[in-house]
Amino acid sequence: MIGMQNALGFIISLQGIDVVIKAQSDLTEYPIKAAQSNYFRKPTIDEQITGNGRSYVIASKGLTFVPTRGDTFTISEYEYYGIADAQEMRALGTIIGYRLLLE
Repeated sequence: MIGMQNALGFIISLQGIDVVIKAQSDLTEYPIKAAQSNYFRKPTIDEQITGNGRSYVIASKGLTFVPTRGDTFTISEYEYYGIADAQEMRALGTIIGYRLLLE
């Protein structure tokens, strides 16, 4: 499990970008590295329909908060999104990261 956490962290460090997640519960800003996922599908829509949005992956190792729906995901001054869903990524029963679906 530690090996999987390290592998995910390594991949994110290679292709990730620096972003800021702002928690809506207390308006705290968390700078973090996130990697854009090549996979995005809203399970609530028909697979023939494409939806707008992006998907990013963050590692849970060293994370001091849990991302939730409604938090703000800021890439730059001009590019920011709301988190529509934060899905746990598990390995052997342990959360190793989160897939953030943005809109």
